[in-house]
Amino acid sequence: MADGIVVVQLIEVTWNKIQRHAQEATHRNQLPDVFPLPGFQHKADTEILVHHLQIDQRGARTETMTQFERLGLANLRHIELNLAGEVLHVLCRPDLKWTELARPRLAVTYSQWGRVIVEEGSAAAGYRKITHNIGFSEAINPLIFLNQPPGREVHDSHRLAQ
Repeated sequence: MADGIVVVQLIEVTWNKIQRHAQEATHRNQLPDVFPLPGFQHKADTEILVHHLQIDQRGARTETMTQFERLGLANLRHIELNLAGEVLHVLCRPDLKWTELARPRLAVTYSQWGRVIVEEGSAAAGYRKITHNIGFSEAINPLIFLNQPPGREVHDSHRLAQ
């Protein structure tokens, strides 16, 4: 890996069928797509840092930080990360609706960041919007996702049941 660290911020917002009406949707859409990273000490051999925020419809938040020594150890449910030199390739994981060539993808260059938004769910199981903010830089900056807009954004909403 190039000298640097990959930072993934997962913002997972959940709601149920009852909370789908307009007033609740307006509140949900006003939630930020980025948050500052919390203060933490990372290990020198950390290759990827995952900041996971879970927010329910009432606004209750759960926050975790996880460090991994190798990119492949981070089990990210909706995306795959592959590093080639100073370019981080991000691909949406395949499912029955995407062919290999049609999978949403983006490239994140050094000192830049990108975003993948996945929406999934059904009336029976509930709904989730998962925003993946993905950055790659030489040092961890708590404001990495706030200082500039994403270089590229991909939206995958085909996982929602009709």
